[in-house]
Amino acid sequence: MYVATDDLVVSQSSPISSLNLINSSKTSLDDLKEKVVTIGVKECLSILMAALTSTSALTNGLAHLLTEVKEEK
Repeated sequence: MYVATDDLVVSQSSPISSLNLINSSKTSLDDLKEKVVTIGVKECLSILMAALTSTSALTNGLAHLLTEVKEEK
């Protein structure tokens, strides 16, 4: 399994590399969420366009998949 960071660095997934990534990003563990998404042609093009204009290619390119819809009660 592999991990891709927001700046499109890909590395092999391991507990140590995950901890290093979290520590280097200075992000609180409470702010992290795991999200599984399916990447198709539309998403690839969106990531590519974001990579040309931003250092947060995954966040910007996949923003439409990362937003949560709040359920009405």
